[in-house]
Amino acid sequence: MIHAFFFLVIALFPIYIFGSGGLQISHGVLAAAIVFNLGTLYKSYRMLDRRKRSVLKNVLYLVVVIVAVQIAYAAILNDARVLLFAAFAILNLVYLYSIVLYLNIGGVRAVNTLFFAVFAAVSISFGGLLAGVSSSEYRRTSFFNNPNQLGYFALLASTTLGVLAQFAKVRFTKAFFASGILMCSYLALVSLSKAAMISIALCVFFWGTMFAMHEILIASLVILVGGLFVGRQLAETDSVKKGVVRLGSVGRDADDTLLMRGYGRLIERPEYLVFGAGEGGFHRFKTQGEIHSTFGTVIFSYGILGTLFFCRFLIGCLRVNPSGFIVVFLPVMVYGLTHHGLRFSYFWLLAGLFLVVGPGLKIRGGRRDTQSRNSHRHLASRTHAVAPGLY
Repeated sequence: MIHAFFFLVIALFPIYIFGSGGLQISHGVLAAAIVFNLGTLYKSYRMLDRRKRSVLKNVLYLVVVIVAVQIAYAAILNDARVLLFAAFAILNLVYLYSIVLYLNIGGVRAVNTLFFAVFAAVSISFGGLLAGVSSSEYRRTSFFNNPNQLGYFALLASTTLGVLAQFAKVRFTKAFFASGILMCSYLALVSLSKAAMISIALCVFFWGTMFAMHEILIASLVILVGGLFVGRQLAETDSVKKGVVRLGSVGRDADDTLLMRGYGRLIERPEYLVFGAGEGGFHRFKTQGEIHSTFGTVIFSYGILGTLFFCRFLIGCLRVNPSGFIVVFLPVMVYGLTHHGLRFSYFWLLAGLFLVVGPGLKIRGGRRDTQSRNSHRHLASRTHAVAPGLY
């Protein structure tokens, strides 16, 4: 039952029924997954090794800082709406822990389940576009509420598929991966998110260098065959043409400047850099709206403590597999230079996945962690070591 629950949690993520900032279908399924599998997940928590617990604690401490800062500013500004940002942080903390605990106890079958779930999520978003589902005609959204969500989802899904493809024990893994990457690239393109298009190109380059030549040939064959069926149709759509034009405008649009992305606030209001300004209540600043940057938001909104715990979390992931960390997180960080990405639950799916399977991630030419030789064996043993009736 646990596998079915987590398949739905991941696969239904792209379907947004309510407005941004509200709970969606996948969140309800996650709550049900935790309730119905609480004993199993608790057993998995007790089995977590010290290193994973240490990395997870940094995220826990970061969320404590976020909640404390947001509560303080809710009182100072007399505005309860800023508490929504604390709720986001708590939700994603639960999301991260749930993914780690599920993978820790589910073994190879959990990896297979997540692989197909992410592929299903990408297929749902792609199918939505083919069916004409979008809240905007210029920048496409599929089932999401805005195009940046679609672009960021495409980037995170492609990276997650790349990690899972190295561990999944299913037939035609590379064909599924190549198909998923192709769909993700199209999703990023029609979203017209410049950050997503640039980042996913970097992602595709990295994963292309990691696979053996025969695997690259298989992936190329899948892309070629798919292109024969739908390539010309997609290439001639207005969205693709707009994407090419938008990429050509990188660096020339007003919103490409550091000032328009909100970085100027770090210099204009340095008094907030110690304890943080919190999120929300943007009327306090010259430039309205949030800082469009992951690091910028953490530094300005949550001060020294928030930045410390976030950096410790990233360093903990880096130590899992330095070369793998670069391949997996660098494209995401590039996107994060112009967008705040920590509220998006798929980021924490990727982080949790890397924390569990990262030691065994094979990076061509890179140094692997001392645990990497046992990573596949560890995942396989989990399938038979605990709760045999579950599988």
